[in-house]
Amino acid sequence: TKCRVRFGESLKEITQNKNIHVRLGCIAYLAGDLISALKALNQNSPVSANTVFTRSFDCYRSVESGELDCAFISWDTKPRTLKHVEICNAPVGIVGLKTRFATIEKARHLVELDAMPRVHFPSPHSGFQQYFEQGSENTVVTDISVFKQLILSGMGIGKIQLNVFSESELKKLSVCTRLVSGDDLRVYAIYREGLPAEFIDFISELAGH
Repeated sequence: TKCRVRFGESLKEITQNKNIHVRLGCIAYLAGDLISALKALNQNSPVSANTVFTRSFDCYRSVESGELDCAFISWDTKPRTLKHVEICNAPVGIVGLKTRFATIEKARHLVELDAMPRVHFPSPHSGFQQYFEQGSENTVVTDISVFKQLILSGMGIGKIQLNVFSESELKKLSVCTRLVSGDDLRVYAIYREGLPAEFIDFISELAGH
């Protein structure tokens, strides 16, 4: 949530003399925040954007290939092949509906969660078969909105970055971070080489720097 506030506020700081068109990519869970921020920005600044909302991996590849000028992604390490600006930390936790999985907050070892049904949101490189081999109550999804629906409906527990949920949604969930403290992600603005200086300034302001 802190990341989202900075994201929205920094967009409003774009000055009026930057007549720029951008091709933006963005992780899907920030869609609402980016759309709202761009609407506010367009009222005060001649900045226009074509935008695609997709997974971080696809955003990264599209910036590398030149199809996008910049993108906002969640990544577990600093991007190695692209210019980037770090925006914020994205803590990861194991989450489950509080009315069904309240005990996960007190878990000290992952083995304590083995009997609970799981909802998995794998990376693009992972197949689903490995999760099916873990037991009989595993659901695999590749759409973050479906993942959220399943978690909030009590279908199972799952590991995910916590800022995919709103504050009101988090209040309905039990959250365990101690067992996955080393898995936190960070949100980055990535951009391609050869951009004009004013465009790089634009990205820096988007990122709140």
